[in-house]
Amino acid sequence: MYHIKEDKRSKQSSNLIFNAFQSLLYEKNYSDIKITEVIERAQVSRATFYRNYDTLEDILRYECDQKFIALKEYIAGYYRNQSVERNTHPLDLLKPFLRFWYLESGIIELLIRINNKEILYRNISDLVKKLIDRVKSSPDKDSFYEYSLTIRSNIIMGILEVWILNNKNIAPDTLSIQVMKHISESLKYKVDISNGDS
Repeated sequence: MYHIKEDKRSKQSSNLIFNAFQSLLYEKNYSDIKITEVIERAQVSRATFYRNYDTLEDILRYECDQKFIALKEYIAGYYRNQSVERNTHPLDLLKPFLRFWYLESGIIELLIRINNKEILYRNISDLVKKLIDRVKSSPDKDSFYEYSLTIRSNIIMGILEVWILNNKNIAPDTLSIQVMKHISESLKYKVDISNGDS
């Protein structure tokens, strides 16, 4: 876990540690980096490191969580400005989501490059859950709730990963429109759900 306090000194220390860790990640494999190397490069003490983090992965977790806090504020502002209705489909968050990451994708690129995507997925899932809960008329969860959350989270995660790996080669609004169009067209196909027992 991370334990970053809200004071200026803690924030400065965490920035130094992250920058040192990030620079090492461009030189070495993630699994080969030691805390000693990070603190030496950051020029902070071991005590300072452990005051802020328990492990190296906590550095990534903190940076990703901070970006998702900013993303949630951005999406809330987007919905207020667009006068979005309460029953908005959770995948409609794709447009502001991609707009935000178009400019702020550094931590995501890093997580994808070092194959530590579970931190990213956890944040996406939490965001989708909050939106699903916001638009549901009843707080009760039906038996398909977990599946719905998983489907939507994986769609967003997959799109984001492919987009990042392709150097964000499609504009955010264009990509969100194409994705929604594709999903809409996919739902028009008739699916035979019989089990062949007729």
